[in-house]
Amino acid sequence: MDWSRPDGPSIRLDVARKPAKRPAQRLGTLVVNYGGPGEHDVGELLDEDDGPLERLRDHFDLVALNTRNVHVKCGARLVAMADQMPVVLVDQRAHRTRVAYNRALAASCRTHSGGLFGHVDSRAMARDVDAVRAFLGEPRISFLGISYGTVIGGAYAQYHPTRLRALVLDSTLDHSLDAAAFTRDTAAAMEETFQAAAQWCATSTSCAQHGHSPRAISAGIRRLFTAAEENRLADAEGRPVSVDALLWGNLSLQQSSESSWPAMFEEWDDYTVLHTPPRTRPAWPALPGDPGPATEEAETALLCADWHTGNDTHRQAARMWAISKKAAPSVFGNRMHLERAARCAGWPAPVTYPQQPLRAAGAPPALVVNARYDVSTPLTQARSTTTQLPGARLLTYEGAGHSVHLRLGSPCVRTAVERYLTTLRLPRSGATCPSTDHPPR
Repeated sequence: MDWSRPDGPSIRLDVARKPAKRPAQRLGTLVVNYGGPGEHDVGELLDEDDGPLERLRDHFDLVALNTRNVHVKCGARLVAMADQMPVVLVDQRAHRTRVAYNRALAASCRTHSGGLFGHVDSRAMARDVDAVRAFLGEPRISFLGISYGTVIGGAYAQYHPTRLRALVLDSTLDHSLDAAAFTRDTAAAMEETFQAAAQWCATSTSCAQHGHSPRAISAGIRRLFTAAEENRLADAEGRPVSVDALLWGNLSLQQSSESSWPAMFEEWDDYTVLHTPPRTRPAWPALPGDPGPATEEAETALLCADWHTGNDTHRQAARMWAISKKAAPSVFGNRMHLERAARCAGWPAPVTYPQQPLRAAGAPPALVVNARYDVSTPLTQARSTTTQLPGARLLTYEGAGHSVHLRLGSPCVRTAVERYLTTLRLPRSGATCPSTDHPPR
């Protein structure tokens, strides 16, 4: 449970292995982490019968292990309230509400999870991966990390560099960025993706906002966000729409490819900007006296162990919101990352694997893959991570989406990943792959 105390309490982690189909051509073991954070990676691997990973089984045993944070249990009543908690913490009352909730949730997690609660950071999970490597008797492994799995893959490269044969980071988070830089970066990615969608909309007859210029489209969405911030936005039924809700709605573009852009613009007419006095302030539910029985809450303890999010005080949170709005003047910010940061406001457990530059001397040259428009893991972070890994190369998919190799169906990307893993040949510097998914004209 605690790698600094090897004779202390232990934990049990599920591991699955699919053996190579052609033993004579076997090149070793490929460990896959699907991201999340908090996926049940064993189930993901066992459920995949026909896909890009199965093609790699000609040469590799495929191995996945459930990350230790999936065993974090918290009070079910508190977990069920998470989506009702404020995300934008610029208001002092919203900040107090979120901090009180986070602390109650953490207390329940500690009660239900025991000592494991304080040992779920990505560095510990990289050590888990190395324990599996040793158990399998492999001197080196190849590693494919997707989305949050890139943080664990980066930690493995940093702390076990000579035990890597190959490293693929697909849709990458840069774990070296401080809170302000991370907020700015993710908000800017949201704005850039929205502007690409607006450019398409202005020229496509299938877009509900066709006929308007990209500038007018941007002004229209900015008007909605401004109204929501001033408590003057309502939906089609006349119900108030908060900034939190607007960030979470179709306008968020979270993990979407180009084919989803039309649906986003169709819902614009559902909103009405009011000119009446501001509505009443939002009422958040009271915390339950009894947090309830244990249920899985896999993400928060890991996120808050890996990141200083810079919003423990109201002043810090207000600064993060100002940074977010400046970086994303049309859409005000990146809801997914704002929400993850809000989870850690006032979190009482320490950050045990804080942001830090990757230092991976001795690791093999890595292949980093990212979509140009990915609001979950921005291309800028793939670029900056590439510069931190010795000899690494970035392959850019010239489209929108997340989890390029597994989910977006690009033959170009799949060929490059398979060639690298089997031959260790990297793409040329500056290599790109065309988008395979386009919105209608």
